Amino acid sequence: PDKSKALARMIFHYDSIIYPFGSLAAIFYMYIAIYYSMTGNAPIFTPGTDLLKYFLPMTLSRWFMSLLCNRVVDNNDVWRAQQTWFGYAYITLLAVYEALHHRITGVEQSWANTGAGEKTSIMEIPNIITFFLMSMGVVIAIVRFYDYEDNTSPWNFVAAVFFDLFLMSQLWPMTKMSLQAFLGFDKASMTFSTNIVVSLALVGIIVFVQMWEVTRSALYSCDTDDE
Repeated sequence: PDKSKALARMIFHYDSIIYPFGSLAAIFYMYIAIYYSMTGNAPIFTPGTDLLKYFLPMTLSRWFMSLLCNRVVDNNDVWRAQQTWFGYAYITLLAVYEALHHRITGVEQSWANTGAGEKTSIMEIPNIITFFLMSMGVVIAIVRFYDYEDNTSPWNFVAAVFFDLFLMSQLWPMTKMSLQAFLGFDKASMTFSTNIVVSLALVGIIVFVQMWEVTRSALYSCDTDDE
């Protein structure tokens, strides 16, 4: 073998070994987002601008490195790879466990041919549950915002909902396929074009703003009556 490529081979080797453990990070992301949206308690909080002093340089550095790595890669491929990372997080974690179990005990797990049997698997359920919990987190965050958060810490609502919706967009493709299989829907029944999604999102924003105006007007009218 070419010795000049030994370093590249070593990096590729260890990257292939370490990469599956990244499923833990993906799962932590999702459950932190659920906790944040349901409770309103930020996972990281620092007073003033202390967080920006450390978080911003690190994030911009990672963004720049990602830009250099993916310049020749199609944007859709990068987006799909990211969705795959989240969508297969649970099954990857199971594979890591079974690999460690085999390494320690010497007992090799047997994997069935899923394509030849049932179209569904219980390992698809965690994605569905996680997506449902994140959806509930968005609803709870909206209720909390109308109740008091718009008057105390509206930035907390924006951060929590954005975090949740971003991860839901990553988990949706796998969740959609699982729901189609469990519910017996055909592929076209749960496939939506971009214009349909954007139009529906616009309707949601209009409803949200209108309800915000109603709740705030009611609050101000109560304050006026008290005076």
